[in-house]
Amino acid sequence: MDSNHPILSLISELGFPIVTTLAVAGGMWFVVKWLMTTLERDISAVQEKLGRTQEEQYTILVKLIDRVRALEDGITRVEMITRTAYGLNQEWGRVGRANKDEE
Repeated sequence: MDSNHPILSLISELGFPIVTTLAVAGGMWFVVKWLMTTLERDISAVQEKLGRTQEEQYTILVKLIDRVRALEDGITRVEMITRTAYGLNQEWGRVGRANKDEE
């Protein structure tokens, strides 16, 4: 090699251990930069997918809540009709309590 080569002149000025340490540090910096870029891209993709999944789950949850309320109303109606048909007292307090608990 030529003695005027920049790496050789750097080794002669700073010493071999310092130059190799700088080279390893530079390599580590590039590896960490690559990892951070890759992880950022992967995390963004996962967050986007989770956002879509959460929206779908929220929609399903709202539909289930609506269905449960409809079923509760239906059960209450059947119970009231049955109590009226057999001449039993209505439990208005229980019906009113169910509405207060939901709020």
